[in-house]
Amino acid sequence: MNLHTLKTTTVIALFLLCNIFSFAQSNPGTAHLMHQWTFDNGTANDAITTNPVNGTLVGGAYITNKALVLNAQGQYLSFSGTALALNTYQVISQEIWFTPKAAANGSFAHIAYFGRTVNNNGSNFLFMMPARNDNESRVAISDGELNRQVLVRGPEYDDGKLHQFISVVRYDSLFFYIDGLLVDKVKNTVPLSSISTSLAYLGKSGYTADPTWIGSISKYSIYNQSLTQREVSFLYKTGAENIPVIISSSPSLTFNKPSTQKVAV
Repeated sequence: MNLHTLKTTTVIALFLLCNIFSFAQSNPGTAHLMHQWTFDNGTANDAITTNPVNGTLVGGAYITNKALVLNAQGQYLSFSGTALALNTYQVISQEIWFTPKAAANGSFAHIAYFGRTVNNNGSNFLFMMPARNDNESRVAISDGELNRQVLVRGPEYDDGKLHQFISVVRYDSLFFYIDGLLVDKVKNTVPLSSISTSLAYLGKSGYTADPTWIGSISKYSIYNQSLTQREVSFLYKTGAENIPVIISSSPSLTFNKPSTQKVAV
């Protein structure tokens, strides 16, 4: 390979890499970001100051190092379901960054639950569950009890590592993304207006026999927007702490004049 060929190949490779990186991601912005809890300031307050809904720490739950920590049974974060009013949304996208305590959540531990309890069972809910006793993760919406739900599934995550879950609930479909990738989608027949405003939790279920979830939550966001694959990819690359990423918005790139130093090949 001569020097000219090496320069040309390098420029083409960089151009393709930057364009692939750019086209694969899209910033969803904040116009439809309705609520977000980052825990960065040591509180469970909503970071969105328009109609904020602040959380309440329950059972000894605490916040440290920019994360909500739930390290014992009975600990969770509670919100006003009435104030959140998820049943008024046209579409609901949830993003959560979490680190489970390894092997601590094998039995129906919900990381997010919105709905009510009827005869000790969950009802009229929207929930996210990273791990179950059947070794899968799940997002589900229901207009009644267990036999009246639509759900999406993924692998179980109870490994002690940081993960991102995103669910997108539309009137006609349900999408489930894990760590930036789509893992499942199904047709939805449950209207979002069916979600009860009675209960709203992070780390707790509406089923009274279920354990609370054990681990830490770094960020939780609610969008009134149908996040796309490109937007999910952007949020995953951004990370739990909003670390900036470089994205080229230009259809072409301009490089400085390459060095004329000879390269031995």
